[in-house]
Amino acid sequence: APGNEVPMDVVVRNLGFSGAARLNEAGDRLAFSGGYSLDSMTGIPDAELADLRFGMRFSNFDILAYEQLVKRAQSMNAAAPQAGPAAMQQFAPLVTELLRGSPSLELMPVTLKWNGQPFDGDLRLGFNAGALSEAEFEALSANPALALAALSGKGRIAVSSNIAAQLLGSVLRDQLAQNLPPDSQLTAEQIAQGAAAQAAMTIETLVQQGMLETSDQLGDVLLA
Repeated sequence: APGNEVPMDVVVRNLGFSGAARLNEAGDRLAFSGGYSLDSMTGIPDAELADLRFGMRFSNFDILAYEQLVKRAQSMNAAAPQAGPAAMQQFAPLVTELLRGSPSLELMPVTLKWNGQPFDGDLRLGFNAGALSEAEFEALSANPALALAALSGKGRIAVSSNIAAQLLGSVLRDQLAQNLPPDSQLTAEQIAQGAAAQAAMTIETLVQQGMLETSDQLGDVLLA
């Protein structure tokens, strides 16, 4: 039922990492590339992961702005753990400084098995600071949507139709459960059935709209 704690005993086997970082000549921009691996993870409700492999790379990362972000977050958490939207506005100028460096992020092929079925994908995000004028940078704190003009991205996911239905159904199930009135008589099984039906309808709609291409076993989603 909503609000009840769900105990989990998560077991992770053979987590691995390798990577390298370098600074530019001025010492204020960081570039990093690394690889991650995980043989298996069990104990998560509705999911069992195996053979996870992926690489990550980012560049033009403003170290000074990042350090200030961390310090600001630590001070805010110590002073007011439940900081509201007004307090969060203090981060905006520091995020703007990070964006001035034209940072980029790449997740290189992510491969894994989710409940025994294959999943793979990749993601590339970039920010071109040259696409914004100085006036637009100054206005980012008040109007973050301006950043979209300088943001570029491309991604791909190849996932079995069963996994797609499971993931979407899990999200919808939680949303339905959280939005039920206190006097609802729906059982957990009924909620799960409703979420599964809605997930199937959503996937079919995406196929009809051309956002999801399906074969006999796999579906490819074009993210950008």
